[in-house]
Amino acid sequence: MASYATFCRQAAKIPELVKLMARKGEDAYRNAELISFRDFNSIEPLDFCVMDHRVLDIFCLVRDGRGWKLARPWITAAIDMRTRKWLAWCIVEVPSSDSIATVLKRVFGRYGIPKACYWDNGRDFRAEWLEGRREHKRTAGAAGALPNRWAGVLETLDVRVHHAIVKNARAKLIEPNFGRIADFDRTLPEWCGHKPGARPERFEAMLRDHEAWLDGKLPTPPFRTIEQIAALYNMALENLNERELQGEGMRKVTPTGMGWMCPNECWDVHIQHVERRCVPEEVLQLCFAKRRELTVRNGEVQMTLAGQNYHYRLTGNALGLLGLNGRKVELAYDPLDMGQAAVYHEGAFVGLAECLSLRRMGEDAFVEDERNRRAARREVKRLINTIHNSVPVLDPETYLSRRMEVVPVRPEPARLEVLAAIPERITLAHAAAVEEAGFSFDAAEPAIVAAKPAPEPNTDEEFHFFRGD
Repeated sequence: MASYATFCRQAAKIPELVKLMARKGEDAYRNAELISFRDFNSIEPLDFCVMDHRVLDIFCLVRDGRGWKLARPWITAAIDMRTRKWLAWCIVEVPSSDSIATVLKRVFGRYGIPKACYWDNGRDFRAEWLEGRREHKRTAGAAGALPNRWAGVLETLDVRVHHAIVKNARAKLIEPNFGRIADFDRTLPEWCGHKPGARPERFEAMLRDHEAWLDGKLPTPPFRTIEQIAALYNMALENLNERELQGEGMRKVTPTGMGWMCPNECWDVHIQHVERRCVPEEVLQLCFAKRRELTVRNGEVQMTLAGQNYHYRLTGNALGLLGLNGRKVELAYDPLDMGQAAVYHEGAFVGLAECLSLRRMGEDAFVEDERNRRAARREVKRLINTIHNSVPVLDPETYLSRRMEVVPVRPEPARLEVLAAIPERITLAHAAAVEEAGFSFDAAEPAIVAAKPAPEPNTDEEFHFFRGD
């Protein structure tokens, strides 16, 4: 038997990592194992665009087929690795490749095309739409065996994709920065905690108020809608870009010593030396947008998505689609950003279209539409008159006579003739009609010969009136 002092001496020799895993588990052990520190000063802004999803620690109202329901929204965001600047984001009910594409398109349109994207191995990030066709193995190969580029949308835009090491969330710089968003979640009345056991007492009262609102007992809902939450987080993330951030590569010199730059300040300092790789907006629409074939009616493209109608007219030219009335066009749209779309006809880009809100009584939009209608009607009449005056149109007689001059001679083709069977009485009647038609009194022989009158005596003694005496 070992003494107590011997046992304590031997137990003290056990490494701290072993005791940490035995007491607190793998998560605590992972925070104490080897870490690779990056040299942030060796990279430039937009060298790596880091992206990920995160479920917010709040509840909000989301539409469904029967009205409203409570749900925890997600945020899909992109952050610049060098400056930690939040580049773009969107608030959605369920994250997907659509939300990724929406964020990427906003980054590309506002800041330019980054050199590479850095994200995890989720199914939505490995979507064929983004990376193209590629067989993914369960086991990760050596880093040198990875291809330089991936197929799909990002290959079209010459953007390389880097996937983080499996089960190593810390490798993505965006993960610790999500903690700043979690701190903002705690300031909201809709905060529910990161797990059911962490919910505050006030949240239960809000749930009771929500049930009362559904029953019509309260005039206003206690929870905000997902659109209101999205507007709120837009301001929150813009505010985070203006707050000082401690980290590698964020130091600055101040009159009183050393300080920390905010992401926007760091961005302004380093982005000046980075070329802006940009593409036309219609190219982004072509690369990212989903397409639907629709018919142009009344000078606009109408589409229904999730039970809601959307009306699109060309940006800056409300009458531009009137010439395509009744024709099929392709509408390239973003399911998460329906404010703008692209219109294609027969494979050619027609123009960007903006979504119009429904007209309301008392607004001047009706007057503007009426002006556009009258202007279009005048333009059509003017076009018709111009064509009639500039293009010579022949009268019908001249047109037909010219056509007859070029009509080819078409002789009747020879065919085998066969007499049709006709009743005998019709044949006899026809023969009699022909015989009668050919009869001539001049050619006919006289049937009666007139007798010559006997000469009468010539005497002057007796007068006969009828004989002409």
